[in-house]
Amino acid sequence: MSDEQREPLPQQRVGLRLLGPPQLHAGGRVHDLAGSDALLIALLAIEGALPRRRAAELLWPDRDPRRANISLRQRLFRLKRAAGRDVVTGDVTLALAPEVAHDLAGLDAALLADADLDAAAATAALMYRNAGQVCLAGTRLLVHESVAGRFVAAMRGYVERLVIGDPRDPATEVGPIIHPRQVERVLGYIERARGAGARVLWGGERHPCGAQYVRPTLLTDVAQDAEIVQNEVFGPVLTLQTFASDDEAVALANGTDYGLGGVCYGEPSHAIALAERVRTGFIWINSFGIRDLAAPFGGIKRSGVGREGGDWSFEFFCDVKDVIVPNQPFRASFSAR
Repeated sequence: MSDEQREPLPQQRVGLRLLGPPQLHAGGRVHDLAGSDALLIALLAIEGALPRRRAAELLWPDRDPRRANISLRQRLFRLKRAAGRDVVTGDVTLALAPEVAHDLAGLDAALLADADLDAAAATAALMYRNAGQVCLAGTRLLVHESVAGRFVAAMRGYVERLVIGDPRDPATEVGPIIHPRQVERVLGYIERARGAGARVLWGGERHPCGAQYVRPTLLTDVAQDAEIVQNEVFGPVLTLQTFASDDEAVALANGTDYGLGGVCYGEPSHAIALAERVRTGFIWINSFGIRDLAAPFGGIKRSGVGREGGDWSFEFFCDVKDVIVPNQPFRASFSAR
């Protein structure tokens, strides 16, 4: 059979779960992903299309380039075998296949002038838990300029009460960064932000608990186009920006490539009105972390594709088919000769 005669393969949705234990969902089966497989997928999901050589360098920086390239080919083969189709596409430049859904990070917290400052400050301090290594952590704090000073003072009080220590201790709220390389990445973001004019309100350095501990950090005087504002640090590092109007708050919130979720504190009707203008997959109003498993969950822009939760999962992972049945007998008609 020639290529022209060969029927195309049926379309198949492939889902990637990168929150919690990484898994690949394809063809009605669930496959647990090895660490390097998950890293490859997460890398492409976060960075977008990458040259093969660059992807291999990022995944195996200490290996000989030839061996790193071999490892990359092995990972691609394993992913294809598990999914039954290409999860990663491209000959020279790699990218996730268009049918792939993935969950990533990217979340802001907005504080309006009519908010409960103490409640908002307590919630903001929660973002440091797990050393900020949570996709839902609101890493960009947007605070109305009229209440910024009082908010920072209240938040400082809650941050000082955080228990930093051994993650095996149930009392610990802030533990270590997952890997020494990530520690350097987090500290690098802080130092570059300082060099660009950011002011450290607290933290900004390692914690005496150990080499992989970074103090909860808050940076202000950061520009909207600053690296630390536009990227996901994934560590105990928050930025604070002030705004004078709702329009400015919305512009700041929407002014990144990410849009997983958000938090908005304020008088309920005011907060809801602002939330409707922010481009994210979901927003908590005067709360954080509440989830109904029947509700859609997922981000927009570079924070993900598709939704999980309830019937939304079925709609995304299935293709629509239209089956037509006539309501009366049908017979093809031909013109008389």
